[in-house]
Amino acid sequence: MSNQFSKLGFSALFIGTVCVAATAPCRADEAVLVVMDASNVSFHAGDQIPASQQVKLDNGQSLSLIAADGRVITLKGPYAGLPAPQAQTQASNIGQMLLPLVQQAGSETATPGVIRDGAAAGPNFDAWVIDTSKSGDVCVHLGTDYDLWRADATSAAALTLQPVSGGAPIQVNFDKNVSRVGVPDSVTFQDGAQYNIVSPAGTTTITVHTVPEGIQPKSKVTAAWFLQKNCKVQGTALLKSLQNS
Repeated sequence: MSNQFSKLGFSALFIGTVCVAATAPCRADEAVLVVMDASNVSFHAGDQIPASQQVKLDNGQSLSLIAADGRVITLKGPYAGLPAPQAQTQASNIGQMLLPLVQQAGSETATPGVIRDGAAAGPNFDAWVIDTSKSGDVCVHLGTDYDLWRADATSAAALTLQPVSGGAPIQVNFDKNVSRVGVPDSVTFQDGAQYNIVSPAGTTTITVHTVPEGIQPKSKVTAAWFLQKNCKVQGTALLKSLQNS
């Protein structure tokens, strides 16, 4: 591993094994932290670091990590020590940290939509929905299917999903009284990319933040990731579903 750092010009050193979520998971009985953001080190979003391994960071290097219980840890160089020091955690439990937000969300009512199985669920109650009626940040887990949701389902309509940076628009058709339609397989969301959603109701712009496929979708790690990326409605919906399961 030290040779890899040398070749890439990075001086941060992780003493021990680093597990890549999508290819080489850590042992099931070993506590790990998931890399959410990394600066000037050779790690990527979704990589996993054993909690028992020492971490060394130099000036200008940083890591944002998420523990299995939803704790968010930010390490900035110079730093040497374990990747999950208690003094660096934002909260000991993400459920306790977000309880007021969850309670507030529970008192709100979203306009229900009709999904493929006939159940009613608006975007405030489902983490895997993209609300086409609002501009802002949207989190997309690459290992999960998503639906597009519209607020007004009184008539049939079409909307287009257009990458701001250029590319062919994708049209999605809604039947009358249908509020949710699956995102077409031809759509490949890119992390940090912006997309215009054009519908009869107007145009909204979303900024997409992706979560790597190897991260467990229904987990506190994903909920914390969503909330850290300002996807508050999705993160709260996911956290509520985890608490109710």
